[in-house]
Amino acid sequence: MTVNAVTETLPEDVQEMMARTRKNPISVFLEMYMQIFKESPKVFVQNIPGETKGSFFFVTSVRIGNIEVKGLPHRTKKVAKMDCFVKGIKILCDQFSVEIAKSSRDLEFKQESTFFELLRKHTYSKFYKDLKKFVISS
Repeated sequence: MTVNAVTETLPEDVQEMMARTRKNPISVFLEMYMQIFKESPKVFVQNIPGETKGSFFFVTSVRIGNIEVKGLPHRTKKVAKMDCFVKGIKILCDQFSVEIAKSSRDLEFKQESTFFELLRKHTYSKFYKDLKKFVISS
């Protein structure tokens, strides 16, 4: 399975945000997790024997609150980690979206909206802040 096949399962808004910010799902998950729990996630990697002698697969898991998220077996650690973190992004979006939006310091939200709309506003606010710095310094 390729990296693109793993990320295709994300909601369209998250894919759009990742394309706009040029961040991969691993970075997005780590940032979201840090905003909610104020610490790095504990990631576990297992080796599972493969079909032939000497071959093996990687399985990554991470605990989000009281939920353990486990990815599918993959031949590379990177894809195994990405598969697990994509599932983690979905859980963070479903269960902790309001906390992520409220912890954003760049914008003041007057009304709660969908997580993906809030995430889009947060991303655009960072873009405009950087643009202002660039225009002022030029």
